[in-house]
Amino acid sequence: MTSYMNLLMVECVDGLGYFGVLDFYVIQDILELYHPVLMCHAREVCRLFSKLLKPNRCTAVQLMKDGALRGSLELCKLAKKCGCGDRGYTWMLMNAAQGGHEELCRLAKTWGTIDYMWMGGISDYNWMLESAAEGGHKELCELAKAWGSIDYNRMLYSAARKGHKELCELAKTWGATKYNKMLAAAAHSGHIELCELAKTWGATDYNEMLEKASWGGHWEICELAKAWGATNYDVMLTEAALCGRKDICELAKAWGATDYDEMYICAYQGGHTEICELAKMWIKNLKSVQY
Repeated sequence: MTSYMNLLMVECVDGLGYFGVLDFYVIQDILELYHPVLMCHAREVCRLFSKLLKPNRCTAVQLMKDGALRGSLELCKLAKKCGCGDRGYTWMLMNAAQGGHEELCRLAKTWGTIDYMWMGGISDYNWMLESAAEGGHKELCELAKAWGSIDYNRMLYSAARKGHKELCELAKTWGATKYNKMLAAAAHSGHIELCELAKTWGATDYNEMLEKASWGGHWEICELAKAWGATNYDVMLTEAALCGRKDICELAKAWGATDYDEMYICAYQGGHTEICELAKMWIKNLKSVQY
C-alpha cells in the first residue's frame, strides 16, 4: 500500500483540488480507474488524506454535504471529526432529506443545534421539508412536519419544481396556498400537468408562467400560458434569449414581441452568439420598417 501512496496523492490532488481529495467516492473512482487492485483500500486512503491535509471548516462542511446526499455515514462522521459545526449539521439534515436517508436525518438532529437559523432566518426543519419534497420523499416530509416544520408553501414550490404531484397535494392539505409560485415552478421545469393543477386550485399569474416556461425552454407550456391569457411576450423573448432558446425567441416574435435590443443584451450575457446575430438582424429589419 505504501509504495503507491505518492502516486495516488498526485492523481487525487491534481485537477480535483482541496475538496475532492476528501471525498471517499472520488478516491474510490480514481482507484477503480488507475489501480483496481487497491479498491479495497479506498477507505484507508481517505483516512490518510484527511490526516495529511488537515481540512478547515469550509472543506468539512463540503464533505458533510456530499456524504449526507449520498447516504454515507462514514463521510458524515469524518466531516464531524473535521469540525463542520452547526452549519454542517444543517446541510447534513437538508441533503440527507433530499437523498431520502432517514437515519442520517435523525443523526443530524442529535449531533447539532438544529434550530440554529443561519440561512435567511428559516428554521432548519423547514429546509428539511423543502429538501425532502424536492427529493420526492413523503415520509421525510411527514417527519419534518412532526419535528416542527410549518413552511408548506416552500414544500409546494419544491414538489412542483420536481414534478411530485402527490407531495403538492399533501402540501395543499397541510395548508399551502401560494399556487402562483407552484405554477411558476411547474412551468419552469416543464410539468404541464402540475400547471393545470395549479390553475384549478386558483393560480392566475400566467405572465410569470410564460416567463418561467420560456426560461426552461418549454414550448407547449408557453402556448398554454398564452391560451390562458399571458401577454408579456417581450419578457418571454428576453428570457428565451438569455437561456439560448432560439425556437422560443422566434415564437415570441411571431406573437408580437419587439424588444430586440434587450434580446441582444440577454443573448450576449448568456453567450449565445447565434441569437445575438438573430437579434441584430431583427433590429435592423425593425428600423428599416420604422424609417
